[in-house]
Formats: sequence, structure tokens, C-alpha cells
Amino acid sequence: MSQWIVGIVAGLFGLLGLFLASHAVDDGMSVFGFALFAFGVLMVFWLTKKAFDAGEAADAEAPPLGRTEALTIEESARFAAAKRAAGY
Repeated sequence: MSQWIVGIVAGLFGLLGLFLASHAVDDGMSVFGFALFAFGVLMVFWLTKKAFDAGEAADAEAPPLGRTEALTIEESARFAAAKRAAGY
């Protein structure tokens, strides 16, 4: 939940940066506004990457579901015969 809050705040900083850059009178404030916008966008991208990496790590630690090895030729033939017999 805290990552959502940080992401929203970073997005608001980015919008504030665009607002500052668009209403800047001097070059310093314009550069600061664009830098604040870049920081907000990069922060949101970093949070997104962090969330996907955490999801992949959780998937890697989970035990595999079902069968992990391939079917042998005999098992495949029995499976096909069972499907034909069942009308599939």
C-alpha cells in the first residue's frame, strides 16, 4: 500500500514540475521544473519495475504446479487413445 502512496506522490511531483516549467519566468525555474518532472516519471517507472521483480521472485519460489517432466511416447499414445475413446 505504501508503494501506491509513494507512486501517487511521485506522479504529483511530476505534474508540479510540468506546472513550474510551463509558468517559469527564468531558465533556472524551467530547468528545475523539467528535472522534477523527470524525477517523478523515473520514480514511477522504478516502482513499477520493483513491483514486477517482486512478483517474479514470488513465482520463482513457488513450487511448480502439476507435472514437471515431459510425457513419454507411451504416455502420449495412451493419452491420445483415451481422448479418442472419450469422444474428444
